[in-house]
This record gives sequence, structure tokens and C-alpha cells, in this order.
Amino acid sequence: MLHAHADGNNITKDAKWMSSHILKSIKEVGSKNELQFTTNNASVNILEGKFVRAEYPHIVFGECVAHDIDLLFEDMGKLAWIGAIFDKCNDIVSFIKDSHQPHTMLMDFFSDGATLLKLGVTRFATNIIMLDRTYHLQHCLKKMVVSEQWTTWVTDPRRPSNIKFKVENIKQAILDETFWNKTQDLLLLVEPIFRLLRQVDAHKDFIGRIFWECWETQESIKHLWKHFGLKSNLLTKV
Repeated sequence: MLHAHADGNNITKDAKWMSSHILKSIKEVGSKNELQFTTNNASVNILEGKFVRAEYPHIVFGECVAHDIDLLFEDMGKLAWIGAIFDKCNDIVSFIKDSHQPHTMLMDFFSDGATLLKLGVTRFATNIIMLDRTYHLQHCLKKMVVSEQWTTWVTDPRRPSNIKFKVENIKQAILDETFWNKTQDLLLLVEPIFRLLRQVDAHKDFIGRIFWECWETQESIKHLWKHFGLKSNLLTKV
């Protein structure tokens, strides 16, 4: 394995620029010693792969499976009913995490130190990770928003009226059983894909099993979406 880097400051990082560095690395190690290279799945990376393959057709271009699954989750989030679940969950989590007193209240009195997880920018499937943790803390959240501690905090006369309105909306969202039922259904539907993501994103050899695992994941998705009476066109992209 060759470790290399390039300064991309003030440079348009297009497919030609990136492929030039891949080609340079291949020449350093010798094309006969190169079997495969892997990139992310952005359109610029796909074109980069074509440029390299045009020069060395014997070298296999592989797309990162973990990134591909993450893009699949992004596509799912564009579905209106799934996007609405993510948005409501993000509202709940952002409010609790960004408000010192409710966050402390949740950890000290209701969740035994467990906390909610906010969206990240470096991890795969952050929406699903956030949603799963929030779902498993739903009973703690419900107890908190009907507790005396919560009422005392909300009714503090120093609390601005616009904040009280927002707090009430968060409380109603947490007590909304329809939201939690939909969340449960969504987590069940995406569990096969998330399981596959954990496998391909682990630090171990997996290439020998990837096609079989993808097939099993696709079959699981078809079964679940048929059970829920939904179309699986989008999810069979896996």
C-alpha cells in the first residue's frame, strides 16, 4: 500500500486533477503491482476512475461500499414521510442538546447518564444513528417532559415567552405516539441496510462476502417493504 498526499489548496479538484495523482502513484509502485483502487462515489470520483481505467484497463476500479450505502440513506431521507421523521427527531435532539438545563435534567434524573446523539458530519448514516438513540431514550424523554423538574424549569418567570412556545412544541413532539410508531417502523425497515453498513465499515476483510451480504440485504428489504405495503424501488439500489 502506498501512502501519498497532494496539496489541493486553491486548486479545482476535478476528475483530471485527482486522476493525475492516482496515475502518479501507480507509476511509483509499478502498474503490474497494482490490482485495484477505491474511491468515494461522487460523480467526480466516478469520472476519475474512468480516466485511470483508460490508462490501465487491467486495474479494477472499486467504489466504496460504505459511502454508497450512506448515499442510499441520503436518498431515503428525500422521501417525504422519512424526511419528516428525521426533521422531528432532529428538532427534539437539537433542543435538548443545546439547552443546558433539559440536557442535564435528562442525564441526571431520567436516563442514567445516557445522552442523545446529534447529527455528525464525518460518520456514515448519522440520521439513523441519531434516530435509533432517540427512539431508545423515548421513555426517558416522556418522563422528563411531564415531570415536576420540567414544569418548574418551563414556568420560570424569567423564561421568554417565545422559548416557552418552542418548549411546548418539543413536549408535544416527544409525547406524539404516532411519531414514535413511525420511527419504530422506519428503524425496522432500514435495519438490514444498517447492519450491512456496520459490516463493510469495520476494520476487517470483507470483500469475499460482500456480494452475498448485499443480496441478503436486498431480499430482506423486499420482504419488509412488501410486509409494510411499500414500494422497494429506491431501496433495492443496494
